[in-house]
Amino acid sequence: MTARLYTPAEAAEALGVTEDWLVKQLRARKLPGRKAGRFWKLAEQDIEAAIESFAVPAFTPVADPSGLSSRSRRRLRGATA
Repeated sequence: MTARLYTPAEAAEALGVTEDWLVKQLRARKLPGRKAGRFWKLAEQDIEAAIESFAVPAFTPVADPSGLSSRSRRRLRGATA
């Protein structure tokens, strides 16, 4: 069983990017892919790796859940005392 290879146009559609942008990323080696002669090909694993590289890390909450700076908290405590 051989893995299916995708053209840059097919991969770009799956990734939601333009084909030109994808080819530029492949040439710059920022995304995985294979070159067969003059043509770029991407395996499913390459597309999955590209999706993972687009992932944004989850938001880490600040130490104070109110979102106030230490100075603002002091001002607030002074106003209520």
